[in-house]
Amino acid sequence: MLLAYLSRLESMTEDSSLSNDKILCACGHCNETFYPYDKYGRPRKYKWGHNAKGKPAHPNSIHAGPKSVQWKGGITKRPDGYIMIKCPEHPRANKEGRVLQHIVVMEEMIGRYLRDGEVVHHINGNRSDNRKENLKLFASNGAHLHFELTKDMSERRCCDCGSAETYGRKWNTPSPGIFLCGKCYAQRRRDAIKMSK
Repeated sequence: MLLAYLSRLESMTEDSSLSNDKILCACGHCNETFYPYDKYGRPRKYKWGHNAKGKPAHPNSIHAGPKSVQWKGGITKRPDGYIMIKCPEHPRANKEGRVLQHIVVMEEMIGRYLRDGEVVHHINGNRSDNRKENLKLFASNGAHLHFELTKDMSERRCCDCGSAETYGRKWNTPSPGIFLCGKCYAQRRRDAIKMSK
């Protein structure tokens, strides 16, 4: 293919190279034709996404899923700490075919899909810890909220000032297991805003 491209390129005159005749891609694999100039008039040898070695620029453009070189078993971690797993046949799957792992683990434990409104709670507060003994099922978000608001918080201490004082029973957690009282959280926010200016 490369030889065919080079011979065709040599046979072109300067007048015909400026025309809109399509040329073969120089990658040697696709056998596709395209216009020899981009919208800015710059000459091109390769079709978009093909490089000099004849492969697409990104490995996932050839293979998706288990055949990809970047396959991690269908498991991803969201920025908020929850683990997503590939399960396209699940009724709660998103458009990428992924479901929250703690939901799938809880459904395996109870032997059915979760009903609308049911909430899965992480006992130790670590959203990526989806062991069976760390998950608890609540019938509604109201029941989950009641549990959160009535649990014992006497052992919690602010990591900055050591205070056990809570403000409206709201503890701010920069990461699981680390707590800030309302005053220290507000101070950290003010300091972060000052540093960003």
